[in-house]
Amino acid sequence: MKYLLLLIIPITLLVNISYNNKTEFGQDPNYCYLFNAMNFASECGPIGLYPHPGTTVVELSAVIIKIAHTVRKTGNDLSTDVLKNPQYYIKIIVRTFGVINSLIILLVGFIIFRMTNELIYSILF
Repeated sequence: MKYLLLLIIPITLLVNISYNNKTEFGQDPNYCYLFNAMNFASECGPIGLYPHPGTTVVELSAVIIKIAHTVRKTGNDLSTDVLKNPQYYIKIIVRTFGVINSLIILLVGFIIFRMTNELIYSILF
């Protein structure tokens, strides 16, 4: 039962991400990251923006784009498909990062619970 309580924050994060449509408002440089990741994934051009700590985000996004394009199986090449469906790929990237973050939060909470045997510390860490 105690272990189930560790799921509160990760599940809340996943629910928030699944209902969040912030990617449609363009508040963040979403397209810069998307097109850099597309260039990195398709090896069709240089990365136009080297964003501070965002380089890792671009590299992981390129992997996510390649996997999503392979699973999607459209008749278009990767660059064409990303240019035709940018919001689809942005949402896939955001949701994938949300799942990764939730898993890390769950893992850290579990480790803290095992170290301290206190549920409140592992939830609040």
